[in-house]
Amino acid sequence: MGIFSVALLPQFLLFFLGYFHTIFNEKQNLRTVLELGDRQMSSLMRAAEITLEDVKSHLTNDLDETSINESHVRRLQKIVYEDPRFREIGIVNQDGYLYLTNLGVIEPPVLLSESNRSDPLREEMQIIGPVTTTVMQEQSVIFALPTEDQGEVNLLVNPVILNYWLGLNSLNLGPDGYIAYVLDSDQEIIAGTGLLPRNGVLSSQTPDRSRIQLERRLEASDITIVVDVSKAWVLGKWIDFWKFGIPLSIASSLLIALFGSRFFPPQKSLEGDIPRALFNDEFRLHYQPVVDMETGSCIGCEALIRWQHTDRGLLFPGVFIPVAEETKLIVKLGDWIIQKAIEDLYELLIEHPYLYLSINLSPIQLVSGNDSRRIVNHLKKYHQISKNLIFEITENILIEDNQTNIPKALLDIQDQGAKIALDDFGTGHSGISYLSKLKVDYLKIDRRFITDGELPVHATSLLEGMIDLGRRLQVTLVAEGVETEFQKQGLLKKGVRYGQGYLWAKPMPIEEFHQFLATHSQEVQLPSQDMKLLP
Repeated sequence: MGIFSVALLPQFLLFFLGYFHTIFNEKQNLRTVLELGDRQMSSLMRAAEITLEDVKSHLTNDLDETSINESHVRRLQKIVYEDPRFREIGIVNQDGYLYLTNLGVIEPPVLLSESNRSDPLREEMQIIGPVTTTVMQEQSVIFALPTEDQGEVNLLVNPVILNYWLGLNSLNLGPDGYIAYVLDSDQEIIAGTGLLPRNGVLSSQTPDRSRIQLERRLEASDITIVVDVSKAWVLGKWIDFWKFGIPLSIASSLLIALFGSRFFPPQKSLEGDIPRALFNDEFRLHYQPVVDMETGSCIGCEALIRWQHTDRGLLFPGVFIPVAEETKLIVKLGDWIIQKAIEDLYELLIEHPYLYLSINLSPIQLVSGNDSRRIVNHLKKYHQISKNLIFEITENILIEDNQTNIPKALLDIQDQGAKIALDDFGTGHSGISYLSKLKVDYLKIDRRFITDGELPVHATSLLEGMIDLGRRLQVTLVAEGVETEFQKQGLLKKGVRYGQGYLWAKPMPIEEFHQFLATHSQEVQLPSQDMKLLP
């Protein structure tokens, strides 16, 4: 009986420890939700404050209701046009009348209620809300900045994308959970999702032990984010697992007890395995074609790394790239990727001289001047084919706090003839002015915006806005994640010519990619900034 006791004891311990681990893990997930919400709302508020200060300094100081002209209206229209997060901007006089918006002069001026006005005694930007739009009856918020003449400048957040921008639509908080953005002054909810109070006010009450509630106050603002879920919903997932997990885990423990642990040696950490894998040549590059959707011709490819691990089998980059970045091993791994990709590109260009190859870069490779020079040195060494290379960066690294070296590193790469592509475009919040300064050559539309017609209206508007932004910046768009003919035709109708996805091929080894090119290539090339774009 001793061996069975030893086998069963860990299961009972694991059962009780699993309960506390589930609660702890859910709290960690909710803290991540709060952190992301804080980041998105803070970004929105910074953008609003910059916009309002600009209008206040350039328009309101020398503007009155008798001196309005078309240039004032165009200036307001330009602000809304360049940032889809905002729908309307208006100027209110000292008597509380709204007399000018991006839609034009208001005739006659509209008197705003006291509840929809800012406090003139406070100089900082204030949040007014929630408000309901007049025509569409949509809920949103207004950012308001008082002016020196007791008037104010108001900025209405686009209600169509408010929840989408804050990431609320993608959350799963259970049947009775919620997340709410609450004004500290009156506990009114200005944005949120889930089972929110009907009166729109989050009242303070005694903590409920049957629920998990966390909150986070935004720095230098009067907004608190509150997230709340039911413990019963959280533990439901844990109980469902154990219904099937207990018998299986008991059987596994018995086998271990009977046959010993010699058949299950401890796995080495990936951190220690990466240097060994580089030495033993365990990494592989697979290539996914990029296709001209009008002609069906392959005009390029993206290099994607795989790891043929000796113990764990084939590993995808999502497993080991975060470890490599955390330990700075990504620099050596990145060197290997660039070197191997260039060697493969040399072979490809023999029969396909217009083919391009794109390589993903980690921010770690760009932040340090020494590390970014390693990339430049590769390009100098192989300068004959640098024009056929594109380096992809993700949109989110452009907004990191330590990104000051990144723009210079990208310019150094472009000076060698290579191009820069912005990957996962649409998932971050880089503005038109920042993209213009970076001189990005290509924008890759993220796969979440490419669907078979089930995309929400607000996301469709964002997709169309991204396509329009690409035209205005004079860059070429490439759609990722194209899997069906329906998606391809929809993109072509919107003016997106180039695509990448399973509709044509999954990532494949270099030998298979050679065979793919034999039937899918012509003497065509991807447009650069020097070439005329599609209308």
